Amino acid sequence: MRGTTPVDVGGGFELGSRNPDASRRAVAKVRRLVERTRLARTGPVTLAGGHGFAMVLSGVPQPVVVLARGDQVVVGYAPSSARDLLDPGQPFSRSDAGKAAIASLGSGYQPSVVFVADPLFSLLGLVGANDPEVARALPYLGTYRSFAIGTKASGSRTSLRVVANLRQPPAVPGGGGGGNAGGGGTEIASTNVP
Repeated sequence: MRGTTPVDVGGGFELGSRNPDASRRAVAKVRRLVERTRLARTGPVTLAGGHGFAMVLSGVPQPVVVLARGDQVVVGYAPSSARDLLDPGQPFSRSDAGKAAIASLGSGYQPSVVFVADPLFSLLGLVGANDPEVARALPYLGTYRSFAIGTKASGSRTSLRVVANLRQPPAVPGGGGGGNAGGGGTEIASTNVP
């Protein structure tokens, strides 16, 4: 995420894929679905070697761009965001925030979903500044640093771990504290799957 106004804000997310052909087909299906809903105008986009489409929503300053390239599927608010997702200056996994969120899963866990909160909460604060419901939720949402889901295989067992990393652990009545999952996070769930 970047920017400070609705005109220059940008951001998005990347989905990993093991099948580039299936990724291209999925992007085409999403485009057809968007066109059927008639909530947005669409048009083809080729950018940084990725192929897909842009959605132009009424009243929204920038298009949402959906692209597939090889093992990547990206969704970006603004073409520059989609380009940055396909060719980042620094991969998320090498950024300080990304490394910390991934490390919070603990040793041996492979991340499946990792989300760093600050950029999204900055955007929510910007776009929701005049919305009383968003304003009431921001102090609570702002306590989160990141959220991660990962798995670890050991023999015939696979462990799943979900970790919410908090800025300050919440006060718990009776003096108890939240759990700690390798790196200061509050472990929401951890289970073994045979």
